[in-house]
Amino acid sequence: ILFSTLYTFMQVLLPFYTRRIYSEGIVVYNMDMIVEIGIGMLALTLLSIALSFSNTYFSTRTSVEYSRTLRNALFTKVSSLCQSDIDKIGVSSLITRTTNDVKQVHDVILNVLKSILPVPIMLIGGLVMAFTLSRDLATASRLIIAFLMFCGRVGSVSFALALMEKKAAPPIKNPREKITIG
Repeated sequence: ILFSTLYTFMQVLLPFYTRRIYSEGIVVYNMDMIVEIGIGMLALTLLSIALSFSNTYFSTRTSVEYSRTLRNALFTKVSSLCQSDIDKIGVSSLITRTTNDVKQVHDVILNVLKSILPVPIMLIGGLVMAFTLSRDLATASRLIIAFLMFCGRVGSVSFALALMEKKAAPPIKNPREKITIG
C-alpha cells in the first residue's frame, strides 16, 4: 500500500513540474530554469519507475504469500476430512478448490493492490492538483466527476436490472414441412 501510494503521488506531482517549466522557463525564456526543472522531472520519473517496480514486487509477494497460506489451510482441512466427506464433496471439487479458486483469490488481491487501490489516491491527488492549479480547472473537474459518478450509478443500476430481467422464451415456430393428407 505504501509503494502504491507513493507511486501515485509521484504521478500527480508531474503536472506541477510541467506548470513550473512553462511559467518559470518557457514564458520568460529562461533556459537555465527549463534545464533545472527538466532534471527535477527526470529525477521524479526515475523515482516513479523505482516505486512502480517496488509496488509490483510487494503486491505480487503479498498475493503469493496469502495464496500460499490459504492453500496450506485448505490442505490441512482436506487432510482432516474422513473418506465419506471426501466422497460426498468429490475429489475433483476438492482439487478445483485448492488450485483454481486459490488462483482466483490471488488474482483478485493482486488486481486490488496494483490497479484498484491507486484509483482513489489518484482521484484525491487530481482534485488537490486541480484546486491548486486553477479555479476554472477545479470547477470543470467537479462537473466531470459528478457526471462520471452519475453515469456509474445509472450504469450499474441498468446492468443490475438487465441481469434480473427474465429472458423471453423463444417464439414457437410452426413446422415448415408439408403434411400429406389422405
